[in-house]
Amino acid sequence: MRRSAVIIVSAIAVTALAISCLSSCQQLFTTSLATALARSTITIPSNLSSSEASELAAQAKANGDTKLATALVSSLVKEIAATSDAGTKASLEAAAASSAITASGIGSVLKSLSSTDLTTITPATAQSLLATIQAGATTDVLTALSYVDPTTGLSAAKSGLSSTDYLMAAVVVAASIVPQGETLSSVNPTTLATANPTQYALAQDLYTQASSLAGGSNSLISSLGSSFSI
Repeated sequence: MRRSAVIIVSAIAVTALAISCLSSCQQLFTTSLATALARSTITIPSNLSSSEASELAAQAKANGDTKLATALVSSLVKEIAATSDAGTKASLEAAAASSAITASGIGSVLKSLSSTDLTTITPATAQSLLATIQAGATTDVLTALSYVDPTTGLSAAKSGLSSTDYLMAAVVVAASIVPQGETLSSVNPTTLATANPTQYALAQDLYTQASSLAGGSNSLISSLGSSFSI
């Protein structure tokens, strides 16, 4: 496997360590609304308040609940489009972006790599991991992640996202534009930029934000940036 593939997989794996530490420190909680949603089919109300959206997003993140996160993102994207109040819209966008990271399924990739010897990962396994991330990078997920593009959307302070969150978002967006037929060992920055200039620019912006929040000294972020030239 070429260096670029190793770097991408390593980036995801090391990010898993940060996520596991954060998750272990979060206290799980429920609300009457969250309890009502804990069923096989999840229907999110179309008029969630900012606090309800934030609470559900936090619950989905803490539990790694991709089903709740997916339903929440889908509902919030529609609600945000119909919301005119700037303050409310910003709060909903922050909840949507957080949920989009959870909904993308990158958490399952992190979990699968948490105890893996990276030197043993085969190209086939790397492709399987890429496919998992791509499957979760739906239109709604990518739309929600665009809300926290620091050049056009919410600032880091308003988004509430951490450096690790921005890094995961960058991985999801970048993975989403790897063309069919390309592999992690063959793809290059020019291919990604040509495949989807808008999404590639978003991945760059998210990576830059992650680097900024980390003070520019995070080796994981540097490796990921080198891999995708972002």
